[in-house]
Amino acid sequence: MDADFVVLDMKKELTIDSDNFYSKAHYSPFDGMKVTGVPIMTILRGEVIMRDSEVFKAIGNHVYS
Repeated sequence: MDADFVVLDMKKELTIDSDNFYSKAHYSPFDGMKVTGVPIMTILRGEVIMRDSEVFKAIGNHVYS
């Protein structure tokens, strides 16, 4: 079976900036909030699709702009 999961760096900090979202909704009630724990890799169906904030491909029916 394949696996879909996200790898987090629980020591890394980030300030949420909705201008950097891979979404049509470029807003968030959390905009400007500093958080600890940042996704560093996303694996979908056994394939790496995001690493260190770089998205390699859009998968599925959604188009990212």
